[in-house]
Amino acid sequence: MMINQQIAVRYIQADGKTKALFGIIELTFMYKYYLLIPALIALRIGMVSYRKEQKKTIPVIAIVSACLAILLIVLRIWRLMI
Repeated sequence: MMINQQIAVRYIQADGKTKALFGIIELTFMYKYYLLIPALIALRIGMVSYRKEQKKTIPVIAIVSACLAILLIVLRIWRLMI
């Protein structure tokens, strides 16, 4: 969420031309996609754990939180902060 907040602040501070080409500026924040790796690993571990365990609540919580993390990384949440 901090990265999305930083992107939103940069967008608010930009002028008209920069806002029109803001996709180029957003490329400087590509490092946020590195956070996908741990989220995908957590999702995979949660799915494997779901198949193996008798109690299903903890693996379901892990899968849901991993999916939420993936969505927060991939979607452009910063547009909602403007």
